[in-house]
Amino acid sequence: MAVLSVYQPRDRKSSPLWQVFNRCYQAFEDMYDAKFEKRFGFFRAVIDESVRAFLKCGDLKQGFARIRRPNCGNEARDSQRRTDLVVFM
Repeated sequence: MAVLSVYQPRDRKSSPLWQVFNRCYQAFEDMYDAKFEKRFGFFRAVIDESVRAFLKCGDLKQGFARIRRPNCGNEARDSQRRTDLVVFM
């Protein structure tokens, strides 16, 4: 029996981790200097960049790649911003 691979989009907003970051991150960032800087040091830009990239991940409005496999013709979409992605046309 052949199994067809069909793109199954995920609902990124239903992820509990996405919901926590979406709901709480801004408050964490706003209070970081007052509550955490003395113990952990300054708020690093990489934290903000990573959280915001995570929250955008999977949002098709941010763009996606349409991938067609040359050997079988199956197509898939990849909504992650990846530098290691090879697109075959």
